[in-house]
Amino acid sequence: MTNTDSITNGYLEQWVAQKLDWDAIQEKLMAMGFTKSEIEGQETSYKKIRYKKRKTTGFILMGLGSFLGFISCVLTMTNIMPDWNDFLLYGLTSIAVGTAFYGMYLVFEG
Repeated sequence: MTNTDSITNGYLEQWVAQKLDWDAIQEKLMAMGFTKSEIEGQETSYKKIRYKKRKTTGFILMGLGSFLGFISCVLTMTNIMPDWNDFLLYGLTSIAVGTAFYGMYLVFEG
């Protein structure tokens, strides 16, 4: 059974990358000769792979938002470009917060 699981996990990862929905994947697995009970067992693997990809993207966006917020804070405090102070203080900080919150949404909203 573990050999079958590793084979289908490889296929599932490819199909998740192709953004296929679960119904299309079920049809492909049935065409490969899997039974209904084996296909139902693969649904959890499919969801884990999809959630792992989503969580990775979320953490990357949270890190990017944190970095942009830090850069915005440092540039505002040092006042290197006085003409850009409003953009750095309000614009870049808003972009940073929005990016970080979207990353948190991806991670925590399962």
